[in-house]
Order: sequence, then structure tokens, then C-alpha cells
Amino acid sequence: MRLLATAGLVLAATTACTSSDDVAIGCTDIGSPSGIGIKIDPALVPKVDTGGFEACWAGDCRTYPIAFNNQAETFADTPGLPTSEVEVTVRLADRSGKEVLERTLTVTPVLTYPNGRSCEPDGARVLLLVSENGDVRAGVPAYASGR
Repeated sequence: MRLLATAGLVLAATTACTSSDDVAIGCTDIGSPSGIGIKIDPALVPKVDTGGFEACWAGDCRTYPIAFNNQAETFADTPGLPTSEVEVTVRLADRSGKEVLERTLTVTPVLTYPNGRSCEPDGARVLLLVSENGDVRAGVPAYASGR
């Protein structure tokens, strides 16, 4: 009886770690959509309310609205974002709609690994960091390291 119970536990554990799609052990259906995140310096939070960015690649430009809602970070789904150079123009506005920042830079989105590097990568992402003095640079987006 003990042998049967042990065999059942081994079978259950093995089945729980694989799937009919031959997904690697530990990989889930957790995804990471392609997109552009913007994180502003905390000193800017009271000064910035909304804005948007224009992303251009492969001869096509698309505009995306963003809102901060009294937070320092926001994210906009950007379907089709490539892992090649993208020109991004960021525009931030205060509560009255007055523009407080406009910057253009070229960035290269990176694939993300929401389940770690041993699993398939997911969407391409960029994280833009805005300093208190208005400088904009690329940072490392969530899940990019695959840890």
C-alpha cells in the first residue's frame, strides 16, 4: 500500500510540473505585454498629471495617452513594439493641461521574461526615467532581467 501511495505522489508531482504543451518546469501563462513605462522623479509627481508619447518605428508613428494619477509611474500597452530602435517623444502636462516637458530620444526595447530566463520571453518593453530636471533616459524595465 505504501508503494502505491508513493508512486501516486511521484506521478502527481511529475504531472504538476509539465503540461501537454511541453512547457518547461516552472513556466506559467503569466505574460508581460509589450509597452512603454514612464517613471518620473517623485519631486515631479505634484507637477505632472497626464501626457502622452509618440513611438515611431519601421516608418510608422503611433500616439499613446498616459495618466499618472498622483503616482510616479505609468505604463502604456504598445502592441507590436519591436526589439529594434524606436524613437519616442514624451510629453508631460500638469493638471491644467499645460505642457511641462517634451523630450525625444531613441531607445531599444528589450524582451521580457516574466517567468525567468529558462522560459520563453514575452513582450518587448522600454522604461523611460524622467529626472527632476527633465532629463529622460532609458532604464531597465520590469522582467527584463529574467530573475
